[in-house]
Amino acid sequence: MAIFILQKEKQVAYYAMPAQKAVPNPERRRNNNLSDSSLVNPVPKAGESVETTTFFTGKDAFAIFCAFAFFMLALAFLITSRNQVVESSKQLQDIEYEIEQVNVEKGNLGQEVQELSRYDRVTDIAKDRGLEMNEDAIRNVDK
Repeated sequence: MAIFILQKEKQVAYYAMPAQKAVPNPERRRNNNLSDSSLVNPVPKAGESVETTTFFTGKDAFAIFCAFAFFMLALAFLITSRNQVVESSKQLQDIEYEIEQVNVEKGNLGQEVQELSRYDRVTDIAKDRGLEMNEDAIRNVDK
């Protein structure tokens, strides 16, 4: 049984148990010439106060601050990266749209070439300019 009393920046514990009951075998300690300082956790005698360290030290505060700063930097990096990805995606969509428009225009121009190079249109233009067709000079080439 222990009663804890909080003071400014430190905790003091008063043990209500007598020292004889706290140490399991005081005779063994006397026989082996063990001092209180050789025990791992010496038990305080009745009425003695024990000072403990504070829960939150300067090193802990610095470590928490560093972790928080790292988290904020990582978050900023992720947001910036996400914005760059969105912007790159938009640029890619714009370029794909332009490619589609160029392909449509290419198809339209190819169709116009086919219409302008029809045989009957070429022969009509040749007759209008006074040209005659020599059937003997035509050769067919098969693919």
